[in-house]
Amino acid sequence: MTHILRLRFALLLASVSAAACSGPSNGSAGPDAGPTAAEIWKELEACELTGDFRVEQNQGNACNEWPRLGERTIIERDGELPILRAGLLELPVIDVRGDCVFVAAGCKTSSDDFGERYLAPTLELSRSPEGITLAASAVDVERGYVGACSDASFTAKRIPDCDPLGSFEAPASAVIRSGSCELEWNAGQVEISLGEEGYDLAWGSTELRGLSLDPSTCTLSGDRGISDFWLYNNAMRHSSITLTIANGALQGQVSDALDSETFDGKSCAGATFELVAARAADREVERLAISCDIPQPVACGNGVCEEGESCLCQEDCGCEQGFECAPDEVCRAPCTMASEGQDCGAGERCSPIGQQGLAIFSSDPLFCEDEGSTSIGENCSSNSQCVAGAVCHYGERGTVARCAAACGEGFEQCSADAPICGSQGDGSGTGFYPTAVRACEHRAAIGEDCRADVCESGLSCLESCIDGVCEKYCTHSCSSGCPAELPVCGTIGVCMKNN
Repeated sequence: MTHILRLRFALLLASVSAAACSGPSNGSAGPDAGPTAAEIWKELEACELTGDFRVEQNQGNACNEWPRLGERTIIERDGELPILRAGLLELPVIDVRGDCVFVAAGCKTSSDDFGERYLAPTLELSRSPEGITLAASAVDVERGYVGACSDASFTAKRIPDCDPLGSFEAPASAVIRSGSCELEWNAGQVEISLGEEGYDLAWGSTELRGLSLDPSTCTLSGDRGISDFWLYNNAMRHSSITLTIANGALQGQVSDALDSETFDGKSCAGATFELVAARAADREVERLAISCDIPQPVACGNGVCEEGESCLCQEDCGCEQGFECAPDEVCRAPCTMASEGQDCGAGERCSPIGQQGLAIFSSDPLFCEDEGSTSIGENCSSNSQCVAGAVCHYGERGTVARCAAACGEGFEQCSADAPICGSQGDGSGTGFYPTAVRACEHRAAIGEDCRADVCESGLSCLESCIDGVCEKYCTHSCSSGCPAELPVCGTIGVCMKNN
């Protein structure tokens, strides 16, 4: 009886997740447990869903793990456990659903120099009026992206017991049982295909065409050079072969003879060779565990913006119009510092995202982010600490950074409290923190702190230390007279505080 096996890949993982976690049991279980492995196998046999099938059609198959044309798909038993072998995968059949409907599932993880992969295929096997169908899907996540194992479909026919088609492997060169002959039937690949006039055999480099199959005895037989003309290496050759197909293997004899020596000096007065070959595995399969030890990773490209996924995956989590994916993988509005008020909302500043220092270069992409809480004039260590419109700024020859209003072309004029748009530091491109943004600077008057600000014209910044306590303030020489703020003329000739 010929059946059709159809492999149709569709989304089934959600509906079999509970079964995949537990798998078939090997003994008795509670009322809510799934069927045992023995019960599943009994149902498979009753539904005639066991044995070998050969793939004859496929659609949409871009996955290396799925079956290829001509490959076998096998439903068999390993001990008590029912197994489905398809392509490169060997999956346990773990559940029975309804009338002749079965589920096979598995999972594997792997890694190489390029990243990690997570593959969890699920297949549903069932009977249909036209034959047998197998529907399956796979969660395939490779290096964070959706892999190639997605929906596909296949059609396969049950392989009859006497079916000789396919690839075989001869483990050793054929042994001569009688006669003498220098020709060889070598070890290696043996291919049997369906030709125009019967079955064609290729045993290494030797080909015999038009062989006939006797289904009653599972015997393949034929000849070449007996009733036709076969010139082999400049000598007439005559061969007659009989092969029996049993348990997926070939066994039989071939009679071979040459009328004369070949051009390379080989002779064959006549001999009978014993031929043996086993059916070759299509590809080496890998048995998958029922479930993986790690949770399913997020996958870019599945059309769903999942938790843990960012706007770096434009296919799933692309930004709205007017926003871009910032370096912190969050959708943000692009901006310029000069147009911060128009580009950003209330309570936001324009800044390089993730920047923890003071440098802001002209090549830095700027985005709106929440403003800091440090006001203009207060000490700071990074731009992100400052309120909107300010940068963390070292003044000319300053040793303490403070939040200061940005200034320069396109910015508003500096206020009366800090009237000078700094020519060094952040703004000049030549200071201690040479960046693309200048900042408004205060000019310290006589007696005022000069750690962060430049002293007014005619004044110099003095550092005074008494009992290990140091301070900096603006002063001038005693020759100009000392003001009330600095009443003492120090030994170095400048006005100082009366400490």
